[in-house]
Amino acid sequence: MTTASYQASSPRTKTYREKIEGRLQVAKVNGGAAAAEPRGNGRYTVEGRAGARYTVWALNAETFFCDCKAGTTSGTPCWHAAAAFLRIVADSAAAQVTA
Repeated sequence: MTTASYQASSPRTKTYREKIEGRLQVAKVNGGAAAAEPRGNGRYTVEGRAGARYTVWALNAETFFCDCKAGTTSGTPCWHAAAAFLRIVADSAAAQVTA
């Protein structure tokens, strides 16, 4: 087996960006920006696929915390946090259009 064929067939670890893009895709499938309900002070509530409700805290445009298992253990934002991000972007865009 040549090196080139080995590299093509070996599993590749996803980059952080690819993980984030994947979370954004899952958030879009699960309702996108509409899935995140604003609660004030940078808090959002997102209903999970199994019906549980999770709280997402947006500290800034890049830092999100979610109280779901993936959000507290994976080191990569979960899809709930991605939905909150999409909500922030949508609300910001709407505010710019009306201003």
